[in-house]
Amino acid sequence: MPTSSPNQSLEIFDIFPIRVLHDGNEFNLALRRQFGVRIQNVFDTQVAYSLIMQTQGLPPRFIHVRDAYVKYGGVKEDIDPATRQLMSEDPNFWSRRPLSKVAQRVAAMDTIPLLPTLYDALNREITADIRALFEHMSEDNVRPLSMRRQRTRTAEKAEADEMRRLRTDTKSPILKLNKSQEKMLQYTVPYCER
Repeated sequence: MPTSSPNQSLEIFDIFPIRVLHDGNEFNLALRRQFGVRIQNVFDTQVAYSLIMQTQGLPPRFIHVRDAYVKYGGVKEDIDPATRQLMSEDPNFWSRRPLSKVAQRVAAMDTIPLLPTLYDALNREITADIRALFEHMSEDNVRPLSMRRQRTRTAEKAEADEMRRLRTDTKSPILKLNKSQEKMLQYTVPYCER
């Protein structure tokens, strides 16, 4: 792996055109802090799912990658209780290198669903009229906070206008959920409860 000074950014995985992540903010932050790596060309499945919810008149909510995988036809594999306990008790579970076999298994459980299952399904649901907003939101989700604050007022206004349009294009307020909306809400939690 190439090294870099703390002030230098490396482009990661330049040979791949798209990086598929689920809620890539923390992942990107860890790569930036530990290795000075910056991720671009991101397809964030959490952002996609939240945006699709909004097009259906629902508020954006968090869904775990494994639960999203089940919604799109995958088989859920849960972390066993002993591993879950080890992860909660050991603050260095993810920082040890090389990763333990247990950590590798947990990481695989969170990455295997991304390709092709979630990427293909969510990419089909991102319609042309929201594609640009989705791409902007995915890229913004992996930017450091300092870079997010540098966005122009014009960009912020355009995003706010688009979000308003999404909300007004659907029936609002929702008094009774349809089957599609009920399915979208299953396994999700509001962002504030994460």
